Amino acid sequence: MRPFIWLVLISLMAACSNKSYYLKEEQNPLLAYFYQEKQASKDTLTFYAEQEEFEGNDQITALPDTLLTKYLSPALMERLNFTGSGEYFAAQQFSLDKQTIACLVLTRDNWYKMESLLLFNKKQKKFFDLVPVAQLYGGESGQVYLYSCLYDQAGDYFLFSKNLEHWMSIPDEDTGEVTEKNTENNYLKKWHNGNFKAIAIPDSAWVSQLFSKKIGLDQDTR
Repeated sequence: MRPFIWLVLISLMAACSNKSYYLKEEQNPLLAYFYQEKQASKDTLTFYAEQEEFEGNDQITALPDTLLTKYLSPALMERLNFTGSGEYFAAQQFSLDKQTIACLVLTRDNWYKMESLLLFNKKQKKFFDLVPVAQLYGGESGQVYLYSCLYDQAGDYFLFSKNLEHWMSIPDEDTGEVTEKNTENNYLKKWHNGNFKAIAIPDSAWVSQLFSKKIGLDQDTR
């Protein structure tokens, strides 16, 4: 009879152990750092890569490098660790569909700032992609500024991004003149089948009508 009892006990211990492991993987310790945001309560989320937009938000917490390295693939970590010396912070998380959670990560360095959406698949229990939504970096001779908004239009998610670049050319050897250049590019993506897919922007009027009232795209950027 005793061998049977021991087998039952061993089976129960194994079941409890497997259940604990499952719960740990289901919850994912990295997800716990991101606070909940109901996207349905806001039809637009904006991302500017500037500290001012998070001032007074005590829900943002620092993300340990060791935790990121453990739960992100080397490829994702390399994209997140752009400067090699940045600090990371967890902001909000929200659902894009039944299987996908988007987690907003803030990367901060002395000359570089970035905001990215880390995409988590609930079925596979892992982070599978990184989508930059805001960047601000550069020096006196050039700067790059990217900002975005995530817009919910009748249940369809659109990610609109504006990329602004400014740089100064090397002084001309003969005249010493410096040429100043500015470029602006707009991008539109739609959430479809578990990822953001690039789509064509109908026209500038469409952009203005759809987004200007929401985030002020007709105003000068910071």
